[in-house]
Amino acid sequence: MPNFSTGMQAHLQQVNRADPEVILLQIDHPDLASPIRVCNDTADLTSGGQLYAAMPFTFVLPDEGTQTPRAQLSIVNVGRELMAPLEAAGGGVGATLRVRLVRRSLPDNIEMDFTVGMFNVTADPTAITAELGYDLLLDWPAIALRYDPATAPGIF
Repeated sequence: MPNFSTGMQAHLQQVNRADPEVILLQIDHPDLASPIRVCNDTADLTSGGQLYAAMPFTFVLPDEGTQTPRAQLSIVNVGRELMAPLEAAGGGVGATLRVRLVRRSLPDNIEMDFTVGMFNVTADPTAITAELGYDLLLDWPAIALRYDPATAPGIF
């Protein structure tokens, strides 16, 4: 479980919450002039001086049996607000997703913050879906330089 503040832990354990938590998403891509920011709330939310547009979305957790676990994100796209930025980003190849958790009454108090890669971004008239994972991190070599006949021929 993530390391939440004591106040957030107590908040998450409440059955009836008067002040719900809100997930903020920021999609970054080198071809975008500015990141795409959405929140899973009924009204737009400003956090850290940035406006997050209210747009419903869901996460599907990864299957534990796969080689490289990937979650799935589905953002409702009925109004098609995300289509132009997605097309400007070349279909989203190389995009990253930053996920943050805040409380509606304390939008500048970030309780959780992590970034994952976005893969296989697709769009249809109702939703934009993407797979989320750490493939780029998992594909890095464990060591920066390996000594073998190709890299250090003088010692072999």
